[in-house]
Amino acid sequence: MTRKRANTGVPRRLRLDRAGRLDAARAFVTPLAEADGLYGRRAVHRYAKWFGVDLTCAVIELQMLGLPLCATYVERLSRHLLQRKTVVRRRRQPLSEDALIESNAQFSYIAGYTAGGAPYGIPRDDA
Repeated sequence: MTRKRANTGVPRRLRLDRAGRLDAARAFVTPLAEADGLYGRRAVHRYAKWFGVDLTCAVIELQMLGLPLCATYVERLSRHLLQRKTVVRRRRQPLSEDALIESNAQFSYIAGYTAGGAPYGIPRDDA
């Protein structure tokens, strides 16, 4: 009696490694390659979504398969992804100590707030 495989619930195409994706993608790319011309956003996004990879990986693998991609699209995409990476990196940086200190026109340092919402702390005169 053969043992039945457990159903993981994840489609096979999402579990493939690069070699498996390249083999399976030949059928995926064939309808795209029938028409002559350069391919861009639509082909890259469809490939990335179908196989569950990021856009950079999709561009690399489509180029490995010989699909002619628009050079300006590839360059714009790589520039956009680099910009997005720097924005995320900037967001993750911790705030400086100066940014964490609260102050206003009346107090140089706000230690807290009363139940009514009035601030208390070190006044500007004493600082």
